[in-house]
Amino acid sequence: MEPDLPTQFNDGQRDARGQCLAGTAAAPPRQVPRRAAPTGQQRQHRSVGRRSKAEGLPDGLTVDADGFLWLAVWGRSQVRRYDPLRRPVATTFLPTPNVSSCTFRWPELSALFLTTAAMDIPPEDAGRRQAGSAFVIPTVGQGRTRQVFPAPSQ
Repeated sequence: MEPDLPTQFNDGQRDARGQCLAGTAAAPPRQVPRRAAPTGQQRQHRSVGRRSKAEGLPDGLTVDADGFLWLAVWGRSQVRRYDPLRRPVATTFLPTPNVSSCTFRWPELSALFLTTAAMDIPPEDAGRRQAGSAFVIPTVGQGRTRQVFPAPSQ
């Protein structure tokens, strides 16, 4: 986290190695998800990358069965796929700019669902018509079963 800036955790997942990926938003800029140790110990977190508003702002995320990160990109009409080394390998475009989240459909985990928002889109913008809609990409890969964490003991 940015020690001198207000920081918001936007989304979180675990990758195939059990490391926590957490998307954060510090004013400015937003960061591509950070990696943290699966032990829960406090340590310096490593930022995978930063993005400017011109590049689109990272929003929701999910991880597929191959360990690839899927990242919804606010303001750029995109969902991006990154390999386990966090190199971009694919971009899918949507007809509206604000892509807010992505997840694989349960229980098959074979289709990627995307949500969008109308916030900050002018009424005359062509992307406004489908803003707020959900979209499905049916054959992008295979999702992975989410880990369930026990409730803290009292």
